[in-house]
Amino acid sequence: MRKRKSIIRTIESFASILIILSAFVIAYYLVIPENAYIVRLQSDLNKQGYNMLQAVTLNNALDNIIFDANGNVKQGWEMQFKVLFDSMIPQGLIYNVTVYKVMRTTTSENWVQLQPFNTVKISNTDSEDTFLKSAEVVLVTYFYTSKVQTAISPTEKGLCTLLFYLRLAKLGGV
Repeated sequence: MRKRKSIIRTIESFASILIILSAFVIAYYLVIPENAYIVRLQSDLNKQGYNMLQAVTLNNALDNIIFDANGNVKQGWEMQFKVLFDSMIPQGLIYNVTVYKVMRTTTSENWVQLQPFNTVKISNTDSEDTFLKSAEVVLVTYFYTSKVQTAISPTEKGLCTLLFYLRLAKLGGV
């Protein structure tokens, strides 16, 4: 009788150990993402994109690229922006920047509308397929309010708010 109780206790302890270990394994797979490297890389790409856009806006550099002394939009500002961005971006990353002007609507509600601001593509790739084939793609949004009095249109004078959409991707296949 005593021998039987000890065998049952031994089986009971092995079953308890098995249940505890399986609980740890299940919890590990629920907590850890499938590919932690990609999640960390996307976070790094977000930070890098934001830091690059912020570096462009420091010390009125963006105002000097886009606007002339009278507050008018310079012709070809997109190429100057592209040259600056190309000099900052690390090798192996591709980007596409789309800039929108944020405008209030003419209706009585306080809505805003986005009007495309850049007329020339600002990108270091010719094909949109490179973004589709990349394993890691992030979209960074960045609002910028100009510090100069701008003359965007004959009827509008004042500060100009721009919205930057930066699509950033690491080259490499899926």
